[in-house]
Amino acid sequence: ALNDYKQEQSLRINLGHQFGGRLKLKASSQLIHSLTQRGVFGNDNTGINPYTTFSATPSFIDLQQRADGTFPRNPQSAVGNSNPFQNADRIKTPENVYRLIGGLTGSYNFMSTERQTLDLTMTGGIDSYNDEARITSPADIYIEQINANPGTLVVNESNVVNANLGGTLAHRYTTGAFVATTSAGFGQARRNSNLVTAIGRGVFPGVTSVGAAVQQFVAQQQDISKDLGMFVQEELLTMNERLFLTGAVNRERTSNNGDASKFYSYPKASISYRVPEVIPKVSEFKVRLAYGKAGNQPTQGKYTLLTQLFDEGKGGVRASTIRGFSGIKPETATEIEGGFDLQAFTGRLTLSATRYRKQIDDLLLTASLAPSTGFSTQWINGGQIVNNGMEIELGVTPIQMNKFDWVSQTTFAHLTGEVTKLPVPGFISGPGSFGTRFGNGFIQEGQSPSVIQAVNACANTTATSCAAADRILQFVGDALPDFNMGFSNDFTFGPLRFSTLVDWRHGSKGVNLTNNYFDGSLLADSAVGNQRLRDFASGHAVYVESTAFVKLRELRLSYEMPGSLVGRLFNGRAQSARIEISGRNLKTWTDYTGLDPEVSNFGNGALGRIQDVTPYPPSRTFFFTINTTF
Repeated sequence: ALNDYKQEQSLRINLGHQFGGRLKLKASSQLIHSLTQRGVFGNDNTGINPYTTFSATPSFIDLQQRADGTFPRNPQSAVGNSNPFQNADRIKTPENVYRLIGGLTGSYNFMSTERQTLDLTMTGGIDSYNDEARITSPADIYIEQINANPGTLVVNESNVVNANLGGTLAHRYTTGAFVATTSAGFGQARRNSNLVTAIGRGVFPGVTSVGAAVQQFVAQQQDISKDLGMFVQEELLTMNERLFLTGAVNRERTSNNGDASKFYSYPKASISYRVPEVIPKVSEFKVRLAYGKAGNQPTQGKYTLLTQLFDEGKGGVRASTIRGFSGIKPETATEIEGGFDLQAFTGRLTLSATRYRKQIDDLLLTASLAPSTGFSTQWINGGQIVNNGMEIELGVTPIQMNKFDWVSQTTFAHLTGEVTKLPVPGFISGPGSFGTRFGNGFIQEGQSPSVIQAVNACANTTATSCAAADRILQFVGDALPDFNMGFSNDFTFGPLRFSTLVDWRHGSKGVNLTNNYFDGSLLADSAVGNQRLRDFASGHAVYVESTAFVKLRELRLSYEMPGSLVGRLFNGRAQSARIEISGRNLKTWTDYTGLDPEVSNFGNGALGRIQDVTPYPPSRTFFFTINTTF
């Protein structure tokens, strides 16, 4: 749109210094700033979204701005004669983000002999994020006339701080037969978030303060969590550095657990063996096997929250209908994996393959309660999901010359999942749903956790319009692809380097509800949209589509500047400099009829990322970068 934009700047500084022969310090920091304005999009349910208006407006109705600067009223708008061109011109949605990421690492060597070393490493980091997002909707635009107090101002301010501190003490003992490394340490993490939303209605044009509004509404969300972990680990390298053994135990606790003082233990072990060079041209062949447990900390479910209540004009609070569970605990993931790594032809061929099985127990779920309890559901731990997957990585250097190199990398990933235990009835997954007729994620024992369920048959096979009682739900696909592949190629010609990255996703499905906006208003292409409507009315899942794609994800061209030029440009202070231009999301090949097969109405959640509702168009981004080393 005309008023949409994105501005971004970043500054990164890394410093390192060694004090004598024992103490080393490293500091890194990055400051990122972005200012964007993307307009109104998505499932707003207010009639402002341009998709909503255009899908109901015939093309012969002219809504564009007149010569005198005014905009026509839209007689077809369902809400307030809304004109999407006026909304795009007058409604402002700036979002200003500052993010500071910093870290400090210090290591001290207590002892260093021919056989033994003892080192202490301390690390600390902070990630501070401030996001101020505004919506300014002037009182004189058509969409505001439906409000009792025209003119709306929304201010969302988020402040999030993640901080961590960790330490490790490692002892290394070396003999002619083996190398043993014993380590122990701890890690602490703090996460604080504060989200304040202020809404003002009845705001005069030009006013930017919620305090000047006739009506004011304020909401706030706060969250704080504290984590602590401790570990011990033993590593053994022996048999002429061919056999490598690792064993460790990690103990963790978090304030989000029902018992905040209880530690949960997660062991792990691994073994790898470098096979002697018995295969011609194969310089390295390593087989490996690993086992481990990990905890997925609960982010909710411990407390019964309070919700606002208004009765006879008086405000108050009451308990939520979702009861918290004082015994909530982490989900537990148990994984076993095996594979091999191969290197041949003096490093010009590399091959890595991994097969794994991951079992997740004590899932965080909600279970129904009897209405007499005063609650509808309660958080519980229960259920099990089992994932099986394979990952393959192939690297080839087809050309390796003095002035020209070509390095190619191919990756393959395949994953299947199954809900093997479920102590509650099947339920719709993800943060929301638009109805089973269209299609939604569904969790059911014996099915994939990413399966899609929709009405796709009618009990009355002769009906042109399937009644609600005759609609038959079926599983119609899976949001999880059959496989993902990536292809990267790097070409180096002297100081020039050219890189490409292509992604291929095959076999996934999604629900394109944007098409239904246009179909429902009978404004879609008659040969396609009208047929979709007839098929939908007769009980078919016409809005479930393939979201497979091939994407030219990135192109990158860089130039390593010669030392003489670097010296002149930076007065001899810089060691090296590189100029780089790049572009991301440059081209997509897909049968998906929406804007982008990777979009989701409900963000990046693990489940329920299948529904596409009037999204913001995908971004094509270009960068110009100068990298220097001092």
